[in-house]
Amino acid sequence: MKTYPILIMSLALAAGFLTIQSGQTAILPWTDNGVTWSSTNGTPTYYNPDVDTNTNYFDKTPLGPDTAPIWSPWAITGSSTALVKSNYLEITTDQTSQNSYIINNGWDFEHLTFETRFRIESMSGQYYAMTIVLFANGKGLSLGFDTTKIMQFGTPLISGLDLTQWTVLRATVTGGGTPTVNLYINNNTNAAYSSSSIMYDSGQSGLLFGDASDPAEGGVTQWDYLRWTDAGAYAPIPEPSTLILIVFAGVIGMGWKRLRCAK
Repeated sequence: MKTYPILIMSLALAAGFLTIQSGQTAILPWTDNGVTWSSTNGTPTYYNPDVDTNTNYFDKTPLGPDTAPIWSPWAITGSSTALVKSNYLEITTDQTSQNSYIINNGWDFEHLTFETRFRIESMSGQYYAMTIVLFANGKGLSLGFDTTKIMQFGTPLISGLDLTQWTVLRATVTGGGTPTVNLYINNNTNAAYSSSSIMYDSGQSGLLFGDASDPAEGGVTQWDYLRWTDAGAYAPIPEPSTLILIVFAGVIGMGWKRLRCAK
């Protein structure tokens, strides 16, 4: 009988934790999945078109003069479009057009965490639907995506994915001059890919995303957010729902052990 109060208390604490996590505000800094996403050089370090119209933090008009942070066009050609839907940014290109953006955010590869949530609705490029490139410390990390793989210059890094579904990609970088990269998928706490030799030399600085090459890239891609911090390299932590299951399983196990001992 003594197990029930413990069970009720544990579930109440877990539910409270879930409520706190899901009720995060859009004001910097805020904590989500083990990271306090804060500013780089005083500039809000994310783009998310769907939260509110406070131009100090988010903006309904993406990639324009009010957008925080300020994104610069990298390559916009042909009949490509970048449109805000109800809750995401949708970029549409083909093999004869490009649509990509860059921000020089002043970050550092000594200890960096980058995360984005995206999906590929369709692909028309020869090799990729979209690209994400991270530049810093004279180095670059170029990631190309088709509907099932994440690649660098055509070499698969992670395969067997379904990127037509909403996917969370987190990259952590440590080491500055010889960076170590870890890639995590959908908040899995184990890295799906890790390497200290994937970076290439580059004179650029900042973050690039979208379709930056034709005819290699093309398709319809949707972007929920891009965010980063150079306060540390943080692996994902279990989602609140996973923590609730862990707590619940632990309490049940403890109750079962007590029941057996009482017999």
